[in-house]
Order: sequence, then structure tokens, then C-alpha cells
Amino acid sequence: LSGTESFFRQVLRTHSVDADPLRLVDIKLLRCAHKEGLQEIHCDIPDPTLGALSFTCLLYLTETLSTAVPIAPHSADRHAACYVADAQTVRSKLLRRHDFSSCAVSPGDAMIIRCDCPHFGVANPNAAQRYVLFCCFAPKKRPLPDTEDQRYPQGVEQ
Repeated sequence: LSGTESFFRQVLRTHSVDADPLRLVDIKLLRCAHKEGLQEIHCDIPDPTLGALSFTCLLYLTETLSTAVPIAPHSADRHAACYVADAQTVRSKLLRRHDFSSCAVSPGDAMIIRCDCPHFGVANPNAAQRYVLFCCFAPKKRPLPDTEDQRYPQGVEQ
């Protein structure tokens, strides 16, 4: 556990994230079978303020496709769309699956996602089980987030 936490803290620092005020709040081994794992578009933490200060770190343990993230550069509107109730706006303008991209990853590849960034898990394309290590880091001086409680924009189609 300490080695995994240390690894992800180094990955965060490499990408200019100050990891010192963050604590590891969750670690999970995610697995899914062939053709499973497709998620709806979501943000990992329902509170947008806490989400903007928190990070999901993924370590791919098998060859697979990465989590799908927005193609366009950071957009405050798109990030905020994850937290609005206007389903039609979300569906038609800001959070459409074709505006996200996934890529091939190999064992040992890592990804960092700010917890207010919309994203989704793609279905496992391989016959073998997919394994991904999930870690969540959040500010030490804030309430502990529940990583099972995610923000799914209302009305986003699967």
C-alpha cells in the first residue's frame, strides 16, 4: 500500500500537482470481463469544489483501452455541466460520447483525472479480464469523500 501511494504521489508531482496536502482516501482493484465495464459519463466526486481539488489515479495492470476523457482542452463549461440538472443541455452540447477519447494502454501505464472532470470507463475489448488499480486522493482538511458516490449528469444516455 505504501509503495502504491508513493508511486502515485510521484506521478501527481510529475504533473505539477502538489501532493503534500492530499491524502489517499481509497484504493481499489477494478476488474471486468470481456465486453463489460462501459460506464455512463460521470465525475468521481459529486461536490464540484471538492472534485476540483481531488484526483483519481489509475494504474493499468493489463493491456486494454484507457478511460475515455474529453478530447478538447479543459473547459469550465463542460466540467460544470457534470453538476447541472438541465439534462437536455448536457446531452446536446457538452457531454456527448463522441467528444471523448480512449487509447490503448499497456501494463504500467498510469492516468490522472481531476475528480470534477467528466469521463467514462469503456467496455473491455479483450477476451482476458481487465485489471486497473484505482486510487483517489483528496485534501486532508476537507470531509472524506465517498468514492462510491459519483456525479452522473441527469439524462445522459448509456
